[in-house]
Amino acid sequence: MTDQTAVMFACYQVASQDQSDFLQLLVETEAVYRKHATITETPILRLQSLEDPAFVVEIIEWKSQQALEGVMANEEIMAQWSAIKAAWKHGDMGFDQIPEAKIPWAVMRPFR
Repeated sequence: MTDQTAVMFACYQVASQDQSDFLQLLVETEAVYRKHATITETPILRLQSLEDPAFVVEIIEWKSQQALEGVMANEEIMAQWSAIKAAWKHGDMGFDQIPEAKIPWAVMRPFR
């Protein structure tokens, strides 16, 4: 993958009382990604499970696999990721843990 973009699904479980603050963290993190030119102009898609609203999915298009790998060396992005990790109830999970993953033609709502 040299010039191809890379799409990442980030899945989180967030307590209902923390969701507003969590969304704000995601929006702030998107601004940091854009500041460092690591993602494409495609808006980040944020979805919330209808089956269990604690589950949130973020779909991010990175400029390249190298751009995604390069964020590990970016202190500002890593600080944002630490804040996100501190705010979730559960993260670092695959899409298969989202209830909709088991439903054909699943529908989720925008997480705003």
